[in-house]
Amino acid sequence: MRFIAAVARPVLRLMMRVEVEGSENIPDQGPAIIAANHFSWWEPPAIIASIFRPVYFIAANDFRWDLRIRWIVRLYGSIPVNRNNFERKTVNIALQKLKDQQLVGIFPQGGMQQTEITDAKPGVVFMAFKADVPIIPVGISGQIDPSRYWKRLRRPRIKVRIGRPFRLKTLEGNWAQNKEYANEMGRDLMAHIAVLVDPEYRGNYAEHPIVKNRVQS
Repeated sequence: MRFIAAVARPVLRLMMRVEVEGSENIPDQGPAIIAANHFSWWEPPAIIASIFRPVYFIAANDFRWDLRIRWIVRLYGSIPVNRNNFERKTVNIALQKLKDQQLVGIFPQGGMQQTEITDAKPGVVFMAFKADVPIIPVGISGQIDPSRYWKRLRRPRIKVRIGRPFRLKTLEGNWAQNKEYANEMGRDLMAHIAVLVDPEYRGNYAEHPIVKNRVQS
């Protein structure tokens, strides 16, 4: 994986101009969840181009990857997931990667949201809770339609902001019986990502306390 990452990174940087902030928030070793927004199929390449360590992405098994990046996804390997049913098998594979001290990439929104940050899927929050590892939020902006730049023989400019690691709050009681806790943790998770995207992509999360406090500070 490290060899593949080393080869893919410079190739991707030829295809797009990537501006990275917060690289120091990626640990040199140890497990972590990389949680990013999902506006188009270019988020995984943007993360690969920006993070020096390999990332195992949880990807929908019914998604038809664009031909320009399909080779990257296949070489990297992905953890398949049914976007309508976050199965135990997916959770177990992801947890094993984390136990092996790897980075696992997730897109908590579940599907591609073209214009703004939306709520996280409950299954993703459950997996993050079970993993009990640091979550590193990543906000990616500028990648909605990179093909329009290529048609003019220009590279799209993509901004990748990597936030400080955080952990979900400890749950008191039974997870299955505490849906409000899951919803609250999901909103907090997406707020950490919303802080890192350009303001026009934050949607309703622009009013979340985490976002307002960070923007004003």
